[in-house]
Amino acid sequence: MKVVTGTRYLGDFIRSPTLRSDWLREKASFWERAVKTMARASKKLPQTAYVAMKKSLQMEWQYVHRTVSDAGTFFDGIEEALASEFLPSLFGVDENITCKYRKLDTVV
Repeated sequence: MKVVTGTRYLGDFIRSPTLRSDWLREKASFWERAVKTMARASKKLPQTAYVAMKKSLQMEWQYVHRTVSDAGTFFDGIEEALASEFLPSLFGVDENITCKYRKLDTVV
């Protein structure tokens, strides 16, 4: 466990736009890897993976979306990981999740 103190999540990012972009890219990359990890876990523990996604990861990235302007442009990798790995694994299908399936879940 890593304990972090500071004010990274309190409002918009306060440093230069370059540092803000680097920080967002790093966070989005971490979340994308976490979604892929949850996809692997969902094959054996679907409820656990789903709850971890809803109660932890999704809350983190939703907060960043609400507080950091133009953060959405960094989330394409997360969107792809959800549609091509996590949701197919969770629903037990071998295809990319289309809009038809995505209406069944509010993760995305």
